[in-house]
Amino acid sequence: MIQMQRVKPMKLCQLESLHRRLDKSHPKQLPVEKALSSHAAGYRGEQAIDYHLTFVRPSHMIFHGLRLQDSSSYFQIDTLLVTPSFILIIEVKNIAGTLDFDPERFQMVRHLNGVAEGFSDPRLQVTRHYLQLERWLRYQKLPVPPIYRVVAISFPNTIIHAPSSSFGKVIHAAQLPYDIIDLEKKHPAPLMSAADMDNIASRLNRHHRPLNPDILTFFEMEPKDIKNGVICSACGAMPMQWQAGWKCEH
Repeated sequence: MIQMQRVKPMKLCQLESLHRRLDKSHPKQLPVEKALSSHAAGYRGEQAIDYHLTFVRPSHMIFHGLRLQDSSSYFQIDTLLVTPSFILIIEVKNIAGTLDFDPERFQMVRHLNGVAEGFSDPRLQVTRHYLQLERWLRYQKLPVPPIYRVVAISFPNTIIHAPSSSFGKVIHAAQLPYDIIDLEKKHPAPLMSAADMDNIASRLNRHHRPLNPDILTFFEMEPKDIKNGVICSACGAMPMQWQAGWKCEH
């Protein structure tokens, strides 16, 4: 059962709006385009796992885009699965190419079109979320069942080279339902009652704090940097003129 629907992140909405209203010659145009491309790809990747999660039991609770405040900072979980026997944190990455995970340096290297590019290991991120969620549940005096974490690669053609690690698995998104079945077999007896589940769902929904960033401050811009006016829904030109109704000169 989906307890928290997936919605387009506010930062992505802001980036789309900023990109539409930024002059093509503006010096921040390229950074905005890169950020928009990255966030849009990430959101598409998160949407891609929704189909695979339709195969989980209806009694399991699913929270998309959950953002909670830890004792020191906020943390956001792409997808959280809460069952009577365990909790699964799912970190989604939409990355193409070949991914090599270095077990010693905790670095992920992506090889694509003959270019090698390094990223921080997403298993560290999902492990950090595991520690923060466990601490949050204890602070809220809620039950703490076994918590598992997984990095799900939503791009189906990606080649994954990831050795076994205590910091979490790296799998293709299509593998999610089968991993969840394995966890159900590992924990056949419920550890939480229906009342416990309802309490956790209520508390998670009540403490969810969606991110609402100041996109202009992020890019060190001012309101004067963006173009004002009504945008034509047909061709994207702006500003439209009011002549007994909005008229586009183009």
